[in-house]
Amino acid sequence: LADSEKEHAERHHSLLAHYLHSASQCLPAEGGGAIHLCLCGSQPTTWDVAGAAERNGLEISHQCGTTGPVGEWLSLVLQTDPLVMQPTQTGWPAPRRYRNGKLGSKHFLGRYGYRHRRTGGDAYGGNDTDMTVDGSVNILLRRKQGMSASMPLPPIKEGLDRSDHCCRICNRSFETKALLESHLQSPALPDARSTHRDCETGKEFSSAYALKTFERQKRRQREEGKTGGEISGATINATAVITSEEKKARVGSHDEAHDGGANTQHVGVLAKSSVSAEFDGKRLRWYCRQAKEFTAFVKSKRQCEDLIKAGRVHINEKAVNESSRFLRSGDQIAIVANVTSNKLLNSEGEATCPHPDSGVKIVRMISSDGALVAMKPSGMRTSGTFSDDTLDMTVSSLMRNGKLYSSMTKLETGCEGLCYVVSESEPHEKRDISILYRYSALVLGHVPLEWNSGVYVSLPSKECRRWKHYCTQDADGEKVNAGEESYVPLASSSPSTGVEQLFIRCTARSSSDESQSLALTSLFIESSGKDGRLCSTISFVLRKLGHGVVNDRFCKREGAELPRIVRNRLKKKTFIGCYGLQIRGGADAENIEVPVPDRLKTVYWDALL
Repeated sequence: LADSEKEHAERHHSLLAHYLHSASQCLPAEGGGAIHLCLCGSQPTTWDVAGAAERNGLEISHQCGTTGPVGEWLSLVLQTDPLVMQPTQTGWPAPRRYRNGKLGSKHFLGRYGYRHRRTGGDAYGGNDTDMTVDGSVNILLRRKQGMSASMPLPPIKEGLDRSDHCCRICNRSFETKALLESHLQSPALPDARSTHRDCETGKEFSSAYALKTFERQKRRQREEGKTGGEISGATINATAVITSEEKKARVGSHDEAHDGGANTQHVGVLAKSSVSAEFDGKRLRWYCRQAKEFTAFVKSKRQCEDLIKAGRVHINEKAVNESSRFLRSGDQIAIVANVTSNKLLNSEGEATCPHPDSGVKIVRMISSDGALVAMKPSGMRTSGTFSDDTLDMTVSSLMRNGKLYSSMTKLETGCEGLCYVVSESEPHEKRDISILYRYSALVLGHVPLEWNSGVYVSLPSKECRRWKHYCTQDADGEKVNAGEESYVPLASSSPSTGVEQLFIRCTARSSSDESQSLALTSLFIESSGKDGRLCSTISFVLRKLGHGVVNDRFCKREGAELPRIVRNRLKKKTFIGCYGLQIRGGADAENIEVPVPDRLKTVYWDALL
């Protein structure tokens, strides 16, 4: 809708201001009546509803959630006793996802068939994500005391650039009078913009953002020496504004600069197939499972993905690692043999090969018997030989010494961090070592000042997986739930003996400026329990202490209160990871650390604001 988040919010503020200006003309001249808005998330503050109301002589008189009876706030509008709602009947209720909070909030009228959701639009795709309405709220606005519909609009704010062409309803300024008149006639339509022209080439762009993007491309091409100081018209058309049709057409092109695999001519070809016109436009992963030439090598979706990620599927004699690649008629597809010199066999007896794009890094070799520390990325399983994509099999392939490796650290799949990996030639139980795991996390809110020097918290005795129910037996032998609700964490300044504990210390807090509404804290956490499988446990303990980890799926309500510019950059990763180990064997101790990502530091988020 706009080139930046700021412009996006300004456009919505402008639309609200003009709506309130129009709606206020319909309020009774003798008083009474109200204007109703229903917004979700941080929209009331991001779109500055209070400011739009102030400029139109209105004020917010009532604000409430959508779960309560509608009759309560309707009676405020009608100035009557609370309304009594009609009992529901069979067939009235809307589908369940509109009534059980799956879309982020519940609405009282869902039982009467109302589907509370986002409206349609250019960005609407028709799925549940597009319909999410977290934190929905009803807002009632009334005319201020002493204000009437015939009163003039407030004066233009002093100091505004181009004040001669400023809209007095929404306070937006325009370059020309014609643009202002166009805005007043159709406030909801995108503003007509003046043409942005590149002086060197004469190319015109529809926005300043497109022009800046083109200028950056010119500078980058000149630095790389690809254009000899001149940009042709063909280059402009190819790099400036790209339509959706052009994007689809370019998906199938093979960029040799990104295909880092070996040439098919130098490896053994196990099977080969040519794409016919019938399969033009199909994806690589679909074709590999349908082509009869590959049936002996591709027997499942998982096996197909493993072959592609391993670089063993070639298109036109070039290895590719994107299973979603579009194919074109005439493409030559080949499955090649493993090219590694020291082959390893997985549980299915198939040779594995290293994954250069797996994200696994060998941080340090610990001893000559094969122990090492590896950095595991988020999304990779730690243990197992059932797939080439586990940490055990990836490290085994990267070492290329014919040995299988197994991780003593059991990090969760969704957690990135350091893992202590050993060769299976020496069993784990023979290793007389202990490992202290050091985590870093970014949590919501500001923790107590006592945490600056560090506190100790006992770990729960049971696992903290919310999707499992653990049961115990009472004195009569009956099963009773032993859920996590019975666990109450207590923070103390001194450690306890005989129990596994977390040591938690605050390393930094975000700026305390209340106008920014940003409250985040960086934590350092260490423990030697549960073989390093601590991500879910730490998240659970911090939730119980009132400071959930950022992007924890059980803290969505708290996360929705963060500023919009912060939430747009959070993505879907959990902000916790293991970035330090202390390996103790006898009297010796070795510390291994890697830099903590900037996204786990409060100073990074303060800089955004």
